[in-house]
Amino acid sequence: MKEITRSTVARLLATENITVVQDNVSTASFDVKNVRMNPAKPEVGEDIELEIEVLNTGTLEGSTVLNVRSVINGGVPVLEASIDTGDIAIGTSQWVKVDLQQFTLATTGMYYLISDNTTGELLYNGSSQGESFNVKVQSESGSSGGFLLILAIMGIAVAVLGTLVVVLIRRGGNDDLFEDYEEVEEKTYVDLPGQSAPVSGPPAPAANVSPEMAQAMERFPQWTQDEIQGYFDQGWSIDALQDWVNSQ
Repeated sequence: MKEITRSTVARLLATENITVVQDNVSTASFDVKNVRMNPAKPEVGEDIELEIEVLNTGTLEGSTVLNVRSVINGGVPVLEASIDTGDIAIGTSQWVKVDLQQFTLATTGMYYLISDNTTGELLYNGSSQGESFNVKVQSESGSSGGFLLILAIMGIAVAVLGTLVVVLIRRGGNDDLFEDYEEVEEKTYVDLPGQSAPVSGPPAPAANVSPEMAQAMERFPQWTQDEIQGYFDQGWSIDALQDWVNSQ
């Protein structure tokens, strides 16, 4: 076969009626609008899900396959997964989800690259988008969370113990009061009905008595000052004596 030279092509164009027609062919082209990673701060051993919003910027409805690659500390990109976008209408976007493998080691400065498998065009660069991330060791965050949980439990325990101590102290004080009351009731000294006959009208209070004694003598005219003093010495109060009298 003879080689066609440039001069031959020029002669054919000059002598032959050749028309070159340039036609616009409708095609679908795509761009990545948003990328979300769940969880946003992954840890070793956690399942990773990548959500990608794909926009059809072309003139024809269509689909493509996205390749997701990971880069660690500026190293060689490693293919993680490929996902079919499905048909996307012109000018509309659609979310696709990619399940990625768990991280087995803690890493720093990691990001993802997303490219169009059909055209080879890079659609998303996590590094240039400022979306690099680190992968933490699970025990680090778990230990801090566990420490906070222990502190919370200890705080609750201290509060409960404090409340219990207050209740026990109050109950102990009341029990002592009731015990004293019972002990006084067991004494023959408080067998009040047979001690003396009631007198008409309250006796005049003795001089230089305490306000409590004056009040008791006025409220209990059936007893002498010495008897009332004896009840006071045994731990009786005016209200307790009044309750006893009312119960008779």
